[in-house]
Amino acid sequence: MFPDAFGANLAVFLVAQVVAWFYLRTGLTLRGVLLLLVAWGAADLALVLRFAYANTGTEYVASLAVLQGYTVFETLRAVWGTVRRRSGAASARRAEALRSAMVAFLEDDLDAAAAGFRGLVRADPWDLQGRLGLGSVLGRQGHARAARRQLAAARRLDRDGRFEDAITVEVERLGRRVEVQR
Repeated sequence: MFPDAFGANLAVFLVAQVVAWFYLRTGLTLRGVLLLLVAWGAADLALVLRFAYANTGTEYVASLAVLQGYTVFETLRAVWGTVRRRSGAASARRAEALRSAMVAFLEDDLDAAAAGFRGLVRADPWDLQGRLGLGSVLGRQGHARAARRQLAAARRLDRDGRFEDAITVEVERLGRRVEVQR
């Protein structure tokens, strides 16, 4: 905790902005927006308390603690997630889990496929194929709203457009299912 070090607190705030931008850029919109709100809110509160009210007491220190603590937490979370995703063992486990989920999907075992794709997404929120598969399964199970959320997340994660056609087909298929059910 360094309440009187303006430069250090500014650096923490800037790190929060970079990590939030990283989250927003990689498709984890909620996490990125939450980090932005917490960082800006805590920094604003600290500045108002310090310079408008000349308060350097508990409220001031608590606002800086929130800024610093949450920034450190989200930074470590982003770094850990990125490192973990790129390890060889994680890649092998992911490939096996994706294969199992796809086999279950192709065998029309939608419950097993949904469980497999959910596991992929839980293990790695940036898993584009996991989100696309989960959206497809949920659409076939009749969970239109959840399927749309997963397909929208897949579209945000598809930065290079490799899966654009597959996502579009699933969204259109989902739209046709909703029309038929009405």
